[in-house]
Amino acid sequence: MNRRDFLAASSTTLALTASGAAAGTPASAAGAVREGTVVPGAPIDVSGRSAAVFTAAAVGFGRSVAGSLDAVPRLHQQYAGLPPVHAINNLALVVWAICSCGGDFSAAIGDAVTAGWDTDCNGATVGGLCGLMGVTIPDHWTRPWNGRIAVGLAGHSELRLDDVLERTVAVARRIA
Repeated sequence: MNRRDFLAASSTTLALTASGAAAGTPASAAGAVREGTVVPGAPIDVSGRSAAVFTAAAVGFGRSVAGSLDAVPRLHQQYAGLPPVHAINNLALVVWAICSCGGDFSAAIGDAVTAGWDTDCNGATVGGLCGLMGVTIPDHWTRPWNGRIAVGLAGHSELRLDDVLERTVAVARRIA
């Protein structure tokens, strides 16, 4: 996937309106700030407000800082009042990492992890979303697995990745 196609896919995938519905234009974090729902650096109180407003503002803010050299400090300032494992601040960080990487799988995951907060989940989320968007996963990420994954299931220490994939697709087809 080239950079232009990646940015088009990520813009479509990550664009939300304040109502939470998909749209072709980015949400405005500034609009949410004007409405008094998000104040940079202040604790965010979600009581009595739609989660979609906070979600849309996080997506918009993540996109607005994409490509900025000071994005990480700005993300941390914007969400200073939230715990490091809160979904809203981490959503903004994930969106920033995906929109900043230009289709580079390793860079997106590296940026998401080094930016802080919920590093393991953010790295996994960015990797999963990049994969869903068709970003090429470099061999150095998958070669060491040799088609196997370690698991903590009773009676199993590892599974073949192809078997897990086949079972997952079968379940998805059954419930679709």
